[in-house]
Amino acid sequence: MSISNSVAQKASHGKSRYPNIVIYLADDLGYNDSGPYGNRVVRTPHLDSLASGALKFTNAFANTPTCTPSRATIMTGLMPSRNGSHANNVNGYPVSEVRPGVSTLPALLRQAGYRVALAGKRHIGPLKAFPFEWIPLSEVREPGHENTPGLFTDLSTDAVDKWLAQQESGQPFCLVVADHSPHVIWPQRPVYPLADIDIPPNAIATDAYRQMRSRYYTDVTKMDNNLGRVLGSLEKYGLAGETLFIFTSDQGAQFPFAKWNLYDAGVRVPLLIKWPGRVAAGTTDALVAHIDLLPTVLTLAGAKVPAGLDGIDYVKVLLGKKQAHRQEVFLTHSQDGLMNITPMRGIRTQRYKFIENLSPQYAYHTHIDGARDHDGGASYWISWEQLAEKNDTAAALIKRYHHRPQAELYDVVKDPYELDNLAGKKEYGDILLQLKKKLSSFRAQQKDTITGPILDIRPNWKSEAASKK
Repeated sequence: MSISNSVAQKASHGKSRYPNIVIYLADDLGYNDSGPYGNRVVRTPHLDSLASGALKFTNAFANTPTCTPSRATIMTGLMPSRNGSHANNVNGYPVSEVRPGVSTLPALLRQAGYRVALAGKRHIGPLKAFPFEWIPLSEVREPGHENTPGLFTDLSTDAVDKWLAQQESGQPFCLVVADHSPHVIWPQRPVYPLADIDIPPNAIATDAYRQMRSRYYTDVTKMDNNLGRVLGSLEKYGLAGETLFIFTSDQGAQFPFAKWNLYDAGVRVPLLIKWPGRVAAGTTDALVAHIDLLPTVLTLAGAKVPAGLDGIDYVKVLLGKKQAHRQEVFLTHSQDGLMNITPMRGIRTQRYKFIENLSPQYAYHTHIDGARDHDGGASYWISWEQLAEKNDTAAALIKRYHHRPQAELYDVVKDPYELDNLAGKKEYGDILLQLKKKLSSFRAQQKDTITGPILDIRPNWKSEAASKK
């Protein structure tokens, strides 16, 4: 069916045979940090309810672990090297925006007759390449921080409710709700007792860390409340039954070895998809990636899927016609501003993860350890550094954070936190070589020639790494 005929059929029937689409995008939400994915501390009742009627993916991955590049993969179905947005916040360099001529989700769905809108956080560019209807007043300042500089932005679900109330029968829509939570700055008055906070094995249980993790969980619950209000609006206006609802996150949380990293804590994401009467509730371990979301949505919307995408639709997985999807997911991280300049590439299968650090001569830094004016980790990082002066375990963790070997290989089934690097073990040599060849071949196909920082203004970090190895 041609696009024009598809639009005509929608209009003539009064009620579209294609679904409304809502994509709810949490910001920096880790895979393990909600009720549906096994977290026993944080309260997420609305996600729990959504999951009870949805297909839950346990092997969904962001292709890149920073905000703007990750959102670009979702919106284009292309890996960062091909869509152009492969680094985050590198001012003065055209590396955070998609290239001219790249097709995007709002443009493609509008051509198919959809009304397409975005509420909340943007972090995509250039804006002319993303012809969303921007929902007015959906991005606001945090209550109490209206005049405070910094990352105190918030989602207004009232604006989302108002927009949904205006939808007309027979006009399909796609709404992207881009929440600001649980991105830092996290609420400064946490609701979770510090004694209840769980400590992952790649962290140190100082009081400052427990406090920050409690603040993060408080923000996760805030995001869950926002989600509940959006789901409530769909029910209130009689839209829920004919809506394909997709919940996911752009990448993992802002903790060490998570965001800005290719470890699972940085790239493994929650993915819940609900379509009443069409997608059966349950769980799948099919391996899928953010680049697969665009062709999946377009196919379900009856829209034209551009040729040559990196993404592959997983419609048959959704409809229960297939159990598996991908054999591997490719991962990439180039740079985030001038704080994080250590690029890395990776490949993830059901069993193994291979990471190639392209500039191991540089010490690794992020806003967590490097930004003392940034309320996103400095408090507990300072406590870790102080502890490392007298505690060997803390010292080893700090060293591992800053100094990455060129090759990392992990058995993610036996070692989900990726603590035991197998790259130097002889019995894993064949697996390492196989994954390394696949990654090299993929990079060549992508014309990904990056071997170091896009912009290197931290020469002391190079000497620091060399001196401490």
